[in-house]
Amino acid sequence: MGKSGGRMNRLAIFFLGFCQGAILLEAKGISYQSSFQLLKFHGDGYLDQGFGYGGMVDTLSSGEDSRVLSHLVDDEQNRSYLSMLKYDRSLEKYVRTIIRLTERGQLDRSFHGGEGLIWEENDYPSTAYFSGGTIDEEERIVVSYLFNVASEDGRRIGFICRRISKTGEWDTSFGESGKVTYLVPVGSGVTSIHSPGLAAGHDKKVLIWFETWSDTESRGQTIFRYTENGQLDLSFGAGGRVDSSCPGDCLYPKGILPVDDNKFIAWGAFYDRSRNIQHAKLYQFHLDGRLDKSFGNEGVLSLESDPTNYSLAETLIVDKNGNFFVGVQTHSQTGSESKVVHVLRGGNVDAAFGDEGSVSWMGYGAAQPLVFFEDKIVAVGRSSFRDGLLGKDVHPICARRYTLMGKADETFGYEGRSCVFEKGPT
Repeated sequence: MGKSGGRMNRLAIFFLGFCQGAILLEAKGISYQSSFQLLKFHGDGYLDQGFGYGGMVDTLSSGEDSRVLSHLVDDEQNRSYLSMLKYDRSLEKYVRTIIRLTERGQLDRSFHGGEGLIWEENDYPSTAYFSGGTIDEEERIVVSYLFNVASEDGRRIGFICRRISKTGEWDTSFGESGKVTYLVPVGSGVTSIHSPGLAAGHDKKVLIWFETWSDTESRGQTIFRYTENGQLDLSFGAGGRVDSSCPGDCLYPKGILPVDDNKFIAWGAFYDRSRNIQHAKLYQFHLDGRLDKSFGNEGVLSLESDPTNYSLAETLIVDKNGNFFVGVQTHSQTGSESKVVHVLRGGNVDAAFGDEGSVSWMGYGAAQPLVFFEDKIVAVGRSSFRDGLLGKDVHPICARRYTLMGKADETFGYEGRSCVFEKGPT
């Protein structure tokens, strides 16, 4: 199994993409001096020595000069798009940067006139951050970022959405001068927005979903839909948006995805404030914003069987038949558990998958990410188990591969898993 190199303290590892039969992972250091690594594994679970340097692309940033925030999306050519918020000392401002890497982990010089990246000055302070990326049917990259910042006239809360051509240029035909901007109205009582979901539909329209917090401690959700040219789609909800408020119970959003030409699915958790508990759930909507009552129980499916557990649906993928695989994180009195649940198209858990509908392991990370690979499922997350040789508990990041019936694929790595152990405390 491949091990990560030094220069990192704690790691959070997420999926980036597949490149010629390999698994590509992202590792972000959680420290003042942060490291950003891309690790590529072959389909058998071992590091691809031809990627970067020994299977790894490693960058290091120190202090406030640079902060790599996240991976945005991968395209069909196995190129990865990364986002960075960087402080430019010459401008004395933060700049937002989008980088494209080739499938071999190198800067793609065919992007943005040979530079391999595109950037612009940040409209707001460093607390404005990229929140998502997606690709539409024209291979254009759609990105969004949120901001919850203080200004002279009070707090400025909202998001900006932009579109980039496949050659790496800002698309000025999208929105107003190439930008869709939403500002929460002053006096609305909203104090911040969180947990965005972003998706490009089959009709080239864009869905944006986020959670709102108010000064009365209540929460709500808003879903916007924009047309291909970046205008609010007035056929959706009320004036292009669907709002819901929840003074007690509330949906905590994690993601949103079109499932066909007429519906989209959202995942996250339902928060019960009276009991201070949340349970993983899926919600399916019609394109006009109404719940699809044919899905699950009146449009909603709960993925938590134990009412005392605290759980969240973190990731979701759709197979060619329209069925779902969902990565769920659960916390209980016995510890943290990650699992993958198979949900049939109609909104029922497939009891034939794994152990009564799911596969699970002790640890956290909630199958971030969860992907298809060679007609199998790959789930990534932190594991917790006893190492007999070391005589202590270890907590590596592991990629696991399962068949579509929920059986461990023992041709992958060691007994179906390939782990990355970092140096330093876990």
